[in-house]
Amino acid sequence: MPPHEVGIGVVGYGMMGRAHSYAYTAAPVMRSLPARPRLRVISGRDEAKVSQAAAAYGFESWVTDWQELVTRPEVDIVDICTPPGTHAEIASAAAAAGKAVICEKPLALTYLEASNAAQAARKAAVLNAVGFNYRRLPAVSLMKRMVDEGAVGKVRLWRGIWL
Repeated sequence: MPPHEVGIGVVGYGMMGRAHSYAYTAAPVMRSLPARPRLRVISGRDEAKVSQAAAAYGFESWVTDWQELVTRPEVDIVDICTPPGTHAEIASAAAAAGKAVICEKPLALTYLEASNAAQAARKAAVLNAVGFNYRRLPAVSLMKRMVDEGAVGKVRLWRGIWL
């Protein structure tokens, strides 16, 4: 018997929306999962661009209003891939709608916004996560181990450049 499906709603069709959409498609190929992600709906403000993204990424439908996405009954997980200033509001609304929430970092721009979003998830008792995907990056893990072991001496200044 094939695994059951979970409906995915992605808010945002830009670089992170594309990356997350691909990850949902690739995940069942990479390993056995207890549930199969199904790309249900993607949202974005620009009708032409979001409709193109929906077709390119493999979504069943698209909307221009993220509030519609979070209330869709076929969406089980809301994945927030929009600019940071929008994250907390969308996360709170998705939790209030009873949806599991995956939010790109950062969760919010202020402590108060983050606290309110976290409280909304607790109140709704929904699964939730913030995507700190670099925490387990092999280079970052090695750096942490080297610092912890004292291999680099006392760290006084750190500067990082990505890509």
